[in-house]
Amino acid sequence: MVRPSGPLVNDLRPETALLILCSRVDLDPQDRTKRDALIAGLGPGTGRLFRDAVREGVAPLLYRHLGADVRVSPELRSALRRVYYAGVSRQFRMQSVLGSLLRDARDAGLNVIVMKGAYWAESLYPEPGLRPFLDADLLVPPRDGPALRRILERAGFIVEGDPRPYGGKGRERAAWLVSPVYNKYGISVEVHLNPLGLHMPLRAPEVFWKAARETILSGAPAWVMPWEHEICYAAIHAQQHSYARLSWLVDIAEMARRTPIDWRSAAGLAEQEGLVASVSWALRLVDVLWPDTLPRGTAEAFALRLWEKGVLKSFWPVSAVAARRIVPPAPFYLPSLFALARRRRMAEACRVLPTIIFPPRSWVSHYYPARRGRGVWGHYAWRAAAPWVFLFKRIFLRVE
Repeated sequence: MVRPSGPLVNDLRPETALLILCSRVDLDPQDRTKRDALIAGLGPGTGRLFRDAVREGVAPLLYRHLGADVRVSPELRSALRRVYYAGVSRQFRMQSVLGSLLRDARDAGLNVIVMKGAYWAESLYPEPGLRPFLDADLLVPPRDGPALRRILERAGFIVEGDPRPYGGKGRERAAWLVSPVYNKYGISVEVHLNPLGLHMPLRAPEVFWKAARETILSGAPAWVMPWEHEICYAAIHAQQHSYARLSWLVDIAEMARRTPIDWRSAAGLAEQEGLVASVSWALRLVDVLWPDTLPRGTAEAFALRLWEKGVLKSFWPVSAVAARRIVPPAPFYLPSLFALARRRRMAEACRVLPTIIFPPRSWVSHYYPARRGRGVWGHYAWRAAAPWVFLFKRIFLRVE
């Protein structure tokens, strides 16, 4: 089931191979045999393994598989234990706060969709704390943003920056500009107004919102999206952050294994919204890291065009990502550019590209305060040139 034994990961350092192997929820007998061999090959120092596990967001999963193994150094087991129980405590606090917010939203007639870590931690992982997350991500239509803000403020949350839509007109088109973060006693809630994390509206928004289903999360009624939508969103999110955390790929692998995904429906959604490049590449990475996790032929169902494959290989080489070598982060908005190219709608591209390259000055000042010194036009120049500079370095300078 979970065997990092593909041709691209056979020559990994024992620490990296053990990290990948133990970053899944369950290990079968063959996995445990491989784990035992890797433990035997560990050197005396395991500090790097611990640091990598924390950076990759999988330290609690390593504790699940190594925490009681006396062959592992006491220092590593103790460090993993501390991280695990700190995560359990934080998740219980988060669930208490989130449950209260969801009940208040329900009483106010709002259908708030719970996204990402807060949903996946409860639905994909069998124990509290196995999937760390920093904040609770909530999604509402732009028209419901002010009502949710009032609920959060009544609950004592304080917003970072200006929660109002930037740019005034075109609220639906520029909803990606608004993701205010609210804080209360170390608990953070991020409010999203745009589904799937793209820099553009959906092609069929009414279908998206109608697909939401009701469930129970954190002991309260909540709305979530079907798993076909969730795996697409997880793939986009991982690509936006250049696959910097192994935990984001673990989420996709666990979705593929534990949920009843209709892959034909997921492929149809990806094609409709232009997400094929993002979803296909994430599935290919999962298939290399943990062979036999995906149903046979799943990645091929998300067929890449030749140019997409070339660009994806240049930005995120499978060998480098699978070996967990640090790849410089590509621009956050690349999945949106892939989607625009897939949709092939010139009028939409003319509307969306200026908001990506030239966002309002207030947005730049809020999200990039460190770059104020270069001026807003310097920031715009950086946004326009970043993908090409990155590609040049990757292709001609072989920078990784």
